[in-house]
Amino acid sequence: GPRLHEFIRELFDRPHLKNIFTVGECWCTTVENLVSFVGQDRHELSTSFQGDVVNVGINNCDKFIKGEFKYSDIAKNLDKWQKISQNEDFLYTLFYENHDRLRSATQFASADVSRYQLVTGLATMMYFLRGVPFIYQGQEIGSLNSNFSSILDFDDIETKNYYKDHVNLLDESEIIKRLNWNSRDNARRPICWDDSTYGGFSNHEPWINPATNKDLLNVQKDLLRENSIYKYHSKIFDSRNKNEVFTIGEYELVELNDSSYIYKRKRGNEEFLIIISFVDHNKINTYGFSQIVLSNSKYEEIPSEFKKLDAIVLKK
Repeated sequence: GPRLHEFIRELFDRPHLKNIFTVGECWCTTVENLVSFVGQDRHELSTSFQGDVVNVGINNCDKFIKGEFKYSDIAKNLDKWQKISQNEDFLYTLFYENHDRLRSATQFASADVSRYQLVTGLATMMYFLRGVPFIYQGQEIGSLNSNFSSILDFDDIETKNYYKDHVNLLDESEIIKRLNWNSRDNARRPICWDDSTYGGFSNHEPWINPATNKDLLNVQKDLLRENSIYKYHSKIFDSRNKNEVFTIGEYELVELNDSSYIYKRKRGNEEFLIIISFVDHNKINTYGFSQIVLSNSKYEEIPSEFKKLDAIVLKK
């Protein structure tokens, strides 16, 4: 309503609350509206979730039908909001998943890319940018959507209502396929710690079934893998913690097209180049950067050609 900003300031602009960190949700809003909530001089919210990136590949007419996308679509949205948040001087939220979304490893999957390459490539692309990183439970091990066969396996009211609305219009198998694709239950199932009956979440039956793939995708198994997605995320955040250039440094776009996304992070005399390849056999200019800081393909030398969703962080 017309007094929203007044009420937010009444809540969060009090002296004893100056040091708390607040996060709002302004879904698919305008730049002007977002800045009015999170601008440094507004004294309202520290930051806010904004949904452009996570809506890539979602059908605009029916969220339960898989849409089309290119990896460059993700990059274009990231670049857009990097420039806006830098120019307007506000904190941007870096996230792929939340409690209302499908799993990003399913949403952005490609038949010719491994789950490890996909998740680590996308993580490198996002989490070296300006902003506040958010990791949703299970994302750090590359959790996938489930594959259930009955409406009885779902709990979300939106999902149940979609089933009721379409049960007389579509084959049962088609409806369940759609629900498995984008039911909010995909993110709301208990995180799987191991392959025990309830995924290590509990010794008792939880409010909803664990993911159908818990025997393969759980924390215990990921930590034992040579290509551990969790451990790769740890390397990303270790780099962020050790280098202020990744937290408060400047963002600069170098290249963005359907083949690759290349950007710089710099602060003072320190510069890093982040490269993500969207295609195989990709010959990429590294602009004089030669020292490998991190590579999801574990390159010890810069390759002559990059593979699809190769991601590499370079320093001069």
